[in-house]
Amino acid sequence: MGIANITKYYKLEPVYVTPGQLLLDPTNPRIIIDAKDNIDYPESKLALPKVQDDILKIINKDEYNVAKLIKDVRNTGFINAGQHMIVKKISFSNKYLVIEGNRRTTAIKHLLQDPKKLDKSVLKSLQEIKVQQFLFTQNEYFSEEDIIDVILGKIHVSGPMKWGAMEKTYHIYKTYMRELGMLNGSNTSVPNDLCIDKVLEIYPFLDRKDIIISLCIYKVYSQLKRNDYEVKTGHFTLIDLAVSDKTISKDYFHLNELDKMSDVGLERFNKLCIEDNCQITNPKLWNKFKDIYKHGSENDIRQIESGISGIEELHSDIKDRKKGNYFLSKIEGILKKIEKLNIDKFQGSKKEIMVAGKIISLVNNKLARLIDVEGTDSDAEEITLPNDASLLEEEVYTVAELFEKRMELDNEYVVLKGMVDRVVITANDEEEYRLFIQDEVGTDDILITTTDHRMVGETVTIRGRFFFNKKLEDGYTYPAVIEAEQVLD
Repeated sequence: MGIANITKYYKLEPVYVTPGQLLLDPTNPRIIIDAKDNIDYPESKLALPKVQDDILKIINKDEYNVAKLIKDVRNTGFINAGQHMIVKKISFSNKYLVIEGNRRTTAIKHLLQDPKKLDKSVLKSLQEIKVQQFLFTQNEYFSEEDIIDVILGKIHVSGPMKWGAMEKTYHIYKTYMRELGMLNGSNTSVPNDLCIDKVLEIYPFLDRKDIIISLCIYKVYSQLKRNDYEVKTGHFTLIDLAVSDKTISKDYFHLNELDKMSDVGLERFNKLCIEDNCQITNPKLWNKFKDIYKHGSENDIRQIESGISGIEELHSDIKDRKKGNYFLSKIEGILKKIEKLNIDKFQGSKKEIMVAGKIISLVNNKLARLIDVEGTDSDAEEITLPNDASLLEEEVYTVAELFEKRMELDNEYVVLKGMVDRVVITANDEEEYRLFIQDEVGTDDILITTTDHRMVGETVTIRGRFFFNKKLEDGYTYPAVIEAEQVLD
């Protein structure tokens, strides 16, 4: 039975009601997506003051522009022009559930809280309201809910009074879940082709892809809400972008085949797109993040997550790398910062000395050898530090201590002292070694990536950035990794 024949199974009849007979609908998409808990009231409880007050508070929010509607009605009275309000009679009562027109009903109820402030003509227009009563005819093809969905879809999804993107998504999700629930023994998690076909029948202006992505977006939105993240309907576009990219959604947010993100994925989305001072606030920034994710390094992503670097800055770096100017632009930036450094402010504190020592050590370790290789200014004076990490006034850890503090030290600089248990040469273009360091034979080891070769059995001191559960280029994830900047005897 085609959707065009749906008009056979319902009609709208004009009736006059008082505002006191009208009940706000808790299944209205604006209510559902804004409520902290799923609102599912039986028909017998819809008229309870507590229920109606809760709904009223949600619809009265600024983003729904009820204040403007209240102002218009206060000035001109209630004029039921254009789309009529549609209601459904509540069984065994004189009440009507508002199917279409919840914002208008909210405005009317608000004004009638203080009728003495209203002009007489305005008050008269509010005392009795013409609405359209929805009357359903039982049939074997469409349920009452199906027909109501079609009516609302023609008004708010494809029609002139469009809902926001998240409200539309919820409406599609609700229709799909209702149809899915009618299939006995059906799995409500896995997309069902028969139910998608039914939704397509109800919303013929959509395509299959629209429905599948809408289901995914709303599931992720609901998951974020259930986990108490401050997600709003305005995050729709960013959720859409996050779940639509197959690589990022699966590998970074851990979105599975049931359209659920892992706890780590939820927290990553929250940090990037929801919490105060988050890095991604619009599609343009998302696209730059996407470019960084696909063309940058794992360390670039960690810098964004930790707030060390901004997306704009890193995206510019990625473009420099593509042009081959990355190294030059970075060292020029460092040069400018050092030139601007006011050494008169130096106070000689231990921390200042330690940080200055780290900088000198890194310059010697990373840049001095490049100058020698290229045969440039060989007279440049090299400032050296004693070959002992303890003089940098940093705590020296054992392997066991690093494993014990692995969560708090993740992505931090550390100094480790231990014995080389194994040495592996990687297949990279640059000669790189992997040293496996232990406290003693048979204990846990930490993987060290370095360009310095060491012999098995040597005791070494390593300084570098420590990572917990780091995935390397070979595709394997190692429980503890240090990217070494110094390997000392």
